[in-house]
Parts: sequence; structure tokens; C-alpha cells
Amino acid sequence: MSLSELRDYAAERGDITLKELSVHFNLSPGHIQNMMSVWIRKGVFSENKPQSKCSSCSCECAEGETVYHLNR
Repeated sequence: MSLSELRDYAAERGDITLKELSVHFNLSPGHIQNMMSVWIRKGVFSENKPQSKCSSCSCECAEGETVYHLNR
């Protein structure tokens, strides 16, 4: 899996959790975090760790779970 594949899949979703990416690509969460950090540094995505269940995104995020948001 390449960085562009990760970017494209996550961009299709808009908001996506670290767990969802890890399961979809069958990679460890640490590996996904390292790859997503490239896109965060480039300003393509932002990272959020909600303190409680949010109502603003489409994903079913658990408390404290990392969520990646596409910066439009």
C-alpha cells in the first residue's frame, strides 16, 4: 500500500478513524499513524482525538480514538 492509496481512501471517507484505516489496509495502527503523519505535515489531513463521543462527524468514534479529517 502506498501513501497515495492511503490518502485517496481516507479522502473518500472525509472523516475516518485510525482503527478503520488499520482494518481496511490490514496494517498496525502505528504503521498507519506514521504514514498519515506525512499527510498531516503537508496539511492534507488533520488529526483529532475526541475527549468524548462526537456528533459532528459521520464515523462512530470511540472516546479518545484518533480521527483523521480531510482538510478541504
